[in-house]
Amino acid sequence: MNRSLTIFLDGSEAPFAPASRVHLAGKTGLALYPYLFTLEIWNLSDSQHLQLFRAHHITVMRENSCIAFGQLSDVYRRTVPEGTVTTAAISLGLDLWQARIAHTASADDTLFNTVRAILDASNTSIPLLDVPGEDPILPRGQSFCGRASLCIAEALSTAKARGVLTPAGLKVIRADPAPADEPQPPAASSPPLQLTAADLTDAPAFAAGGKNLILSTTVTGFQPGDEVTLTCNNTTCTGLILERMIDADTATGPWRTELLIGRKDDA
Repeated sequence: MNRSLTIFLDGSEAPFAPASRVHLAGKTGLALYPYLFTLEIWNLSDSQHLQLFRAHHITVMRENSCIAFGQLSDVYRRTVPEGTVTTAAISLGLDLWQARIAHTASADDTLFNTVRAILDASNTSIPLLDVPGEDPILPRGQSFCGRASLCIAEALSTAKARGVLTPAGLKVIRADPAPADEPQPPAASSPPLQLTAADLTDAPAFAAGGKNLILSTTVTGFQPGDEVTLTCNNTTCTGLILERMIDADTATGPWRTELLIGRKDDA
């Protein structure tokens, strides 16, 4: 298995990652409040530590997949028997959470134009990704004031939609039309990604009374909000990634990725 990770600081590749031991751990989910990853790097030089300390944004890649990104909220170094370990706290969505906005939408404004206006007011440079389908009209005029991430979540809730941050920007997850009274997981807007038994490191487990599925997998690039189809033991099920947990060390130990899937159907 390829254990190497590549680190980008403010858009530029950091030269120290391939030669250093790196440990990444954290969780992301289908929500807009901040999620935390911790990144540990062994035996950085003083100049490399300073480079990391001065950076604002960080992206961690495995092969061609982004597995963690966000704002660097803290960097510190400690001494261990093997030398030193520099620990960086990566906060996904912290800048959008900290941004305070005030915006008034009229009754004839559309939902996604309102979300764009809130993003613009946040001064975070986060774009709204293209949303397939209609841009619904807001049912009434509404004022938004406070944390930008909470204001966006409130606006999207009027259309039973949710938002999630991706490396490219804010992605909207529309709700499925509900044929029954039972609540459904939100719907993804792109074709489902495929998983098979060969991608799993353990047998699937069920949570929430069988509504959700927990998958342990070697695949690291899937993001919350992605739709996944699992084909295993002559059974196929499709669902949306609600949470993703990663615990990965480039030097030793198990490489753990767990996906919490909100199931949509079984066959």
